Amino acid sequence: MRLGRDELRDLQRSREVEWLQTDGLGGFAMGTAAGMNTRRYHGWCVSLRPPVERLVLLSRLEEDVGGVELAVNQYPGTIHPRGHERLVAFESSPCPR
Repeated sequence: MRLGRDELRDLQRSREVEWLQTDGLGGFAMGTAAGMNTRRYHGWCVSLRPPVERLVLLSRLEEDVGGVELAVNQYPGTIHPRGHERLVAFESSPCPR
């Protein structure tokens, strides 16, 4: 799947497009095209010992390049920062990027 700039800037659309990358050992990384965590187990380093032991070791990074914020978070009543507005493309294969 590939999303372009216009789709990524549409936060309703880009936060609904989810990706999942597994390590084959029970761990995974999972998120949205927008970079906004919308689920409890969205994160870059999630360790599993099914069925009950789940650890989110790295939930997110707050990306900032030269003072330009690239992250996106949802708080009650607001979105900050609005990094999804600066994204130009998202591809899910062969790995999310």
